[in-house]
Formats: sequence, structure tokens, C-alpha cells
Amino acid sequence: MIKKANSNQITFIRNNKYLKFWSDAKAYAALISSDLNIDFCD
Repeated sequence: MIKKANSNQITFIRNNKYLKFWSDAKAYAALISSDLNIDFCD
């Protein structure tokens, strides 16, 4: 889960409703579903 991952873990984002949590996530990285609408400049 994106909220529970720590700095030595990766997380998964499969749905747009979870993108808002990434800015506060402590995960090292995220695998993101290719069909999500993401602005990579953020």
C-alpha cells in the first residue's frame, strides 16, 4: 500500500484515485499503470 511503504520499498499505483497520495509517500519508487493520466513534470 502506498501509505504504508517505507524508504526501502516500492509501491504500486494502478488507479488515478491513489495518485494524490504519492506526494506524501515514503516509498523509494512506484510502479505505475501505463493507463494512468500523469504529468511527469510534477
